Amino acid sequence: MNNRIQNGFQERKTLQAKEENKQQNSSEQEYLNKISSPQYRHVMKQVQGKKKYYYSLQPGSSFISKMQKVSGNSNKNQVTVTMKTGSTYTGEVNERNERHGYGVYQVIYGGYYEGMWKNGFKEGKGTFYYKKGLIHYEGDWQCGEPHGQGRVFNQHNQLVYEGAWKNGKSTANIYWLDYKNK
Repeated sequence: MNNRIQNGFQERKTLQAKEENKQQNSSEQEYLNKISSPQYRHVMKQVQGKKKYYYSLQPGSSFISKMQKVSGNSNKNQVTVTMKTGSTYTGEVNERNERHGYGVYQVIYGGYYEGMWKNGFKEGKGTFYYKKGLIHYEGDWQCGEPHGQGRVFNQHNQLVYEGAWKNGKSTANIYWLDYKNK
């Protein structure tokens, strides 16, 4: 009798483990479907242990609430996009509707980036501003991160680092966003 009870408990644990594994695999498949959709491009880049993502600005995307051509502008590739979060992008896009060329991205919580974009990422010369309009970082960008020469300021508008950057980190190995409280 004791063996039957023990076997029953073991069988129940096995069934629960299989069900949990099945749910996890289903969630992973939904995730993989989402990031491979045309509106969401998965970029295999690690930034401080996190994968980086971006999405193209496709009309009808679940990320976009409104997209319109900038009026009075002869450049057919300049748009204003309002994301469902409330953030906006005004600037140029490429044929895949990715931010490409000059543009301004106003983040809903107040900060904004003004500068060059390439295939959906901050790339080239650009400036990221704090919520109150003070400069946080200005300089070279590559794949959405400071890369090349640039300078970073804290929230009190004091220059705290100027020099070389690689993949978002200074030569002191400090991530650019971590300078705001220095």
